[in-house]
Amino acid sequence: MLKRTDESGQSPVLDSTGQSLVEVLVVLALSTVVMVALIIVIVVGLKNAQFAQNQARATKYAQEAIEQVKVIRDRNGRVNFIPEKAEFKDLWEIYMVGENSCADALGSPAGCYFTLGDGPSLDVTTYGSSQNVGEGFLRQVIFEDKNSLLPPNYKTEKWVTTKVIWKDSSGSHESNLQTILTNQNE
Repeated sequence: MLKRTDESGQSPVLDSTGQSLVEVLVVLALSTVVMVALIIVIVVGLKNAQFAQNQARATKYAQEAIEQVKVIRDRNGRVNFIPEKAEFKDLWEIYMVGENSCADALGSPAGCYFTLGDGPSLDVTTYGSSQNVGEGFLRQVIFEDKNSLLPPNYKTEKWVTTKVIWKDSSGSHESNLQTILTNQNE
C-alpha cells in the first residue's frame, strides 16, 4: 500500500488500486453466462445442420422411389399383388381404396402400401409397413385413387405418395413427396 497525504500533508490516506471480491465474482458470472450462451448457439446450430442434412437425404430417398415407380410403370414391371403376381398395367383396373381392394384386404384406411423390389418390381405390403433405405431411414410407397372415385377415372390416374421417416434426438420426422401417375396406355 502506498501512503498518501491529503492537501495539508498530515493524515495518511490508503490507495486501493486492486479488485474487490465482488467485482471478480461479477466478471466470472458474466463470463459464464456468455460462455453458456455461445455453447447453446453452437449446439442448436449443429442440431439444425444435422436436421437439414437428414431432410435432404429423406427427400432424395423419396424422389428416388417416385422415379423407380415411374420406371416400373413405363416398363410395365412386375407387381407382386393380391392374390398373385401381375404387371403394372393390371393396377389400372384396381380401385385402390374400395371394397375388395388391397387397402380393404390389408386393413389400410386409404391406399395400397408397396415396397420397391428388385428387377424393377413392386411388392404389396401391409398398412404402415416400411422399407429400410438407409441408416435409420424408412420408406413407404402408397398408391391411392383420389378425386377419381368413379370409373373410368381410377383407371387413368393413380396418386403415388412416398414417405420417408426418420428419428433423431428431437423426435420423429417425415418427408413426403406425391405425384400423379397417368395411364400411358389410354
